[in-house]
Amino acid sequence: MPSYNEFYNLVVGKGFDIDHSFGNQCWDGYAKYCQYLGIPIEHCTQSGYVKDIWNLRKTNGILNVCDEVHVMQQGDIAVFKEVPEWTPKSHIAIFHADIDGTYGWFLGQNQGAYNGVFNLVKLPYYATFDTAFRPKVLSSQSSGVDITNPTVPDDILSIGSKVQFKGLLSVDKWSESLGMIYSKRLGGWLSPSICYEDSDRDGAQDQFFATTNATFTIQGTYTVSDLRKVAGVWQAFIKELNFWVKAEPLIEVQNGM
Repeated sequence: MPSYNEFYNLVVGKGFDIDHSFGNQCWDGYAKYCQYLGIPIEHCTQSGYVKDIWNLRKTNGILNVCDEVHVMQQGDIAVFKEVPEWTPKSHIAIFHADIDGTYGWFLGQNQGAYNGVFNLVKLPYYATFDTAFRPKVLSSQSSGVDITNPTVPDDILSIGSKVQFKGLLSVDKWSESLGMIYSKRLGGWLSPSICYEDSDRDGAQDQFFATTNATFTIQGTYTVSDLRKVAGVWQAFIKELNFWVKAEPLIEVQNGM
């Protein structure tokens, strides 16, 4: 019998381009999971984005092989809405574990790892659609997290907080002479060396950021060593990167002092 844990061990850190188009996308991760489970793969037939899988669930056949659920358990398939700075084009991933009733760990592709390979990321439940899909071939489990009425999180940072950068960031300006890029969300200039280009929206996924069409993520976990408020906006000093950023793009993964 298939199991989520077996699938996780088979794919984490690896990438799969099932449709041989645009590299290791989130849909390909979902399709790989369907192949493993031996169930039909649904496609993005209306908008071209994975939100179609949930929006067309009544007619696309997914409910023939999955139960629609409000309380997610490990191995369930979650579809995410178009939520700016989290999942702007919609997203699909597999529920791994609850964190705090507001966020969960999700296994998927094209969610920040180099080359879009399978990894775990922390995502908010409020970004998911109201229901998830539980493959009928998986045995039921006894606990889960209710996603019916999730609330928008309100992270409170402190000195020593361990943080990650959430969602997609965009190149709003670039300086050829400085070799630096400017992100409005971060509120400052930074080196492209710490950025991972998440797609080929600027023409090629080549770690070349000299265009305002480029989008990127910053991977890893960092430490807040100082906090300040400038013109009513909280900023955090990131110890490992040695610069100030706006607090909004940060998500706390471990409490500080």
